[in-house]
Amino acid sequence: MKGLEIIEYNPSHLDEMIHLFKNTVHSICKADYTSQQIKAWAGGDIDKDAWQENFAESYTIIAVAKGKIVGFSNITDSGYIHMLYVHQDFQKRGIGTALYNDIESYAHSNYFMTLGTHASITAKDFFVSRGFSVVKKQQVIRSGMTLENIVCKKFIGGNYK
Repeated sequence: MKGLEIIEYNPSHLDEMIHLFKNTVHSICKADYTSQQIKAWAGGDIDKDAWQENFAESYTIIAVAKGKIVGFSNITDSGYIHMLYVHQDFQKRGIGTALYNDIESYAHSNYFMTLGTHASITAKDFFVSRGFSVVKKQQVIRSGMTLENIVCKKFIGGNYK
């Protein structure tokens, strides 16, 4: 996407990221999850302290276009891609790919051997198209509701010094 900038996370971005997350899940995932599942996943209050801790303890990046956050992602030191969300109004414009490419570049530069994620049903094809293998489907509980997601892994090599 023209004019897209990838920046590192700053705590001042948190509220806008939470808003993006909630709106995106509610609009994009409704073909794959019931309204009750979506409400359990992204309908309640977000624990801002937990999100802040997650982002502070991982490599977290934000996609910005014209001063607006249009996506974000993060990866832990173990190579787990915890989140990758693109604003509902900016789907299919290369933002997810730009975020993912930055995350994978970070993983290579930090000598990770593998990447992993627990992809939503909605996001599974995105990760598979980037070389991830489906390991298994699993059931997770969110606010008392069962949701399915997919454990995915990707071997990225051993680029050591």
